[in-house]
Amino acid sequence: MEVKRGKKNNYIRGLRWFLVILGWTTILLNHIFLMNGLHHSYNFFEALFHGFKLFTIQSNILVLLSLSLALAYKKKVVFFTDPKVRTALAVYITVTMLIFFMVLRQEYRTTGMLHIIHVITHYIIPGGYLIDWFFTVDPKGYHWGDSLKWIIYPGIYGLFSLIYGRLLGEYAYPFLNLEALSGFSVALNFLLGLLGFLILGLIFIGIQKSRESLE
Repeated sequence: MEVKRGKKNNYIRGLRWFLVILGWTTILLNHIFLMNGLHHSYNFFEALFHGFKLFTIQSNILVLLSLSLALAYKKKVVFFTDPKVRTALAVYITVTMLIFFMVLRQEYRTTGMLHIIHVITHYIIPGGYLIDWFFTVDPKGYHWGDSLKWIIYPGIYGLFSLIYGRLLGEYAYPFLNLEALSGFSVALNFLLGLLGFLILGLIFIGIQKSRESLE
């Protein structure tokens, strides 16, 4: 039993190191690409802000921070390694993956390095993090109301994205573009997005409650 647990821990550690190295390298490459892109060449701080305004980059940074801290604090729980926080991050990174696959994939037909960055940030990091979450997060202590807390961050992000786009004319995502869509359509997309986060949060809580009942 101890041997199996030891092997599992080694696999998890290996997965985390792989994701952390790949993920942070990709975030850095994305920043460099923004500074030396074909269509945009931002300075250091412009590239930092332009990248950070995307939910994809934010959610990837959050899960990479969680994984990095999990490696650094193996026996100590800090904020980003707390089970409920990690589950909230699992919800966010799953939305990143699903929205790109179902909505944005056809919108952004990329090639070369940018395509590799998109594959890593939208598929590999999300998929790897979900595997880590499933096998390592404690299923105890969840409440259905937790999902309401978890939509606060995406709600604030959505409002920030709308204000940023309105002021500067650059919208992070086409479904929140007030210049291309009516106010009603954008509001509907915003509310449906929050509903999606809420439902997904409930699904993840349901998974954890089911696992807890089996223990």
